[in-house]
Amino acid sequence: MKTMSANSQTFPEADIIRFILKAVLLKIIPASSLQYLIKLFQLWQRHKSSSISRS
Repeated sequence: MKTMSANSQTFPEADIIRFILKAVLLKIIPASSLQYLIKLFQLWQRHKSSSISRS
């Protein structure tokens, strides 16, 4: 789990959003799976904020 927190610091949210948008535009990710990705992203954000408040 420690490697995950290190990754999230070197990989900010803005970069993730940009990457997802680019992937959709380039048809790498089908638009239908975008809702699924957004849900995953929201869950990840919630998990991250809860782990920050715990420490």
